Amino acid sequence: MTWLIAAMLTAMQSAHAEDYYDRRYQKEGAWSQMFGIGMLYIPEWEGDDELAFHATPLFDFRWRERFFISSRDGIGFNFYRGNRVKAALSIGYMPGRSEGDSANLTGLGDISTAASVNLFTTIEHQGWLFGMGLSRAITGDHDGMIAAFSADRYYVIDDETTLNFGTTLRLADEEYMQAFYSINAAQSAASSPTATTSTSGGTEFEVVDLDAFENVIVGFAEDETTDNDETASARDTREKQQLPTYEAGAGLKDMGVHLNLYHKWDDNWGIGASATASQMLGDAADNPLVDYRGKSLQLGGGLYLTYTF
Repeated sequence: MTWLIAAMLTAMQSAHAEDYYDRRYQKEGAWSQMFGIGMLYIPEWEGDDELAFHATPLFDFRWRERFFISSRDGIGFNFYRGNRVKAALSIGYMPGRSEGDSANLTGLGDISTAASVNLFTTIEHQGWLFGMGLSRAITGDHDGMIAAFSADRYYVIDDETTLNFGTTLRLADEEYMQAFYSINAAQSAASSPTATTSTSGGTEFEVVDLDAFENVIVGFAEDETTDNDETASARDTREKQQLPTYEAGAGLKDMGVHLNLYHKWDDNWGIGASATASQMLGDAADNPLVDYRGKSLQLGGGLYLTYTF
């Protein structure tokens, strides 16, 4: 599961907005239980400029609002629960990235999904819910950490329908940024579109027709094109280039907005729709993978069906 699915889960399940979330799903008794499925239309990897469909499970099981197992929050417990403030600790996961997800990731290698320890708190104030969270990888290829800050506004349209919209800002430390956005010399060399893996484990290079290449260059030099055409040509050329080395540092990662509409049509079944838009920032947006082969503005949407029992 990619980080993008995790981001959509946040939008679908109210961005750690547990007080409002619980009111929509909670049944009477010690246990509240929900499961469902979501169909998402999102980029394949962070920075991708193409969208694809993904199905993902949704679930949330809570006991006396103290312990929980959730596709959004992980496995954990609320160690503080006040009238308007809540704090929780959980074990969850930090999504990775697979080189096989896209040809644009060739040579960059896999980043494994990692278990993470999460600390988060929410504060409710006059119809707004403010969230703060820290997540640190404790297994896998890195021990990076992400800090997230969110603000959500909620509207109860009627007894069955809730609307919320909000924004999220995320920062990451150097370990996380280097794992996902830095490109070392070996990765740069392997990212060449003319490099293929041989059966002997070495690297073979395709033969380039220099005459044809020269004709292309001359043609570009002589061709009078519009600014848009020049931009498109430059973009196409960059997509085919070997990625240069790059070193990312700690700082801002992305900022986004999300919108979620949920309708519960009887005591058990409900349906919802979500949309997100996220702008990558800092070194995350400037890394060559996004600059050459993707885009920094990430869009996504999804529909989901839930059953409460």
